[in-house]
Amino acid sequence: MEALRSHQSTFPTVSILQIACRLFPDSNESPVFLLDLSLLPLPSIYELLRKAFVSHDNLKLDFRFKQDLVYLSSTFCSQGCDPGFDRVEPFLDITSVYSYLQHKQSSGRKVPRQIKSLATICQEM
Repeated sequence: MEALRSHQSTFPTVSILQIACRLFPDSNESPVFLLDLSLLPLPSIYELLRKAFVSHDNLKLDFRFKQDLVYLSSTFCSQGCDPGFDRVEPFLDITSVYSYLQHKQSSGRKVPRQIKSLATICQEM
């Protein structure tokens, strides 16, 4: 089988992965973990992270999630891990929620699609 590309695409390397958790439904505790991916041996956490991404026990929330996954997968591949993170469920992208709410607030009128930062979206909400 021949490769369709003669060179491999390069993507930015992910340096920090932030994981925020709510441990118990009735708890106000929400620990946040910052993983410095430049210091961790990525193969040692690959399977754990891959399983977390497909676990139905937790909701993944992100901003422009699909692009982050491309970068994250590329970072892990550069350290010898299998291509992965192609399936993430269930997940919510803040951009999609924002667009949905904008459409609802406009009484169904077509709202021009705008690219806004996370800070701008939070400020508007």
